[in-house]
Amino acid sequence: MTGPTLPALVLFTLFQGSLGLVFSNTTALEETGRHAGTGSAFLGFAQFTLAAAVSPLVGLGERTPPCRWVWP
Repeated sequence: MTGPTLPALVLFTLFQGSLGLVFSNTTALEETGRHAGTGSAFLGFAQFTLAAAVSPLVGLGERTPPCRWVWP
């Protein structure tokens, strides 16, 4: 594989793997019964907090623009 094919496949795999975090909410909310609103609020808070914690880590160690390997 040459060019941006390999990084694109890696990113696509990570994206597909993260869908389990989103779609698992349905099962979790089903099990909470009449407290589904509280369960939904907690899961939304947990996802938002995780995104806020991970987003600054994306730029650590980058010396070049992030899109440099995508568009040569």
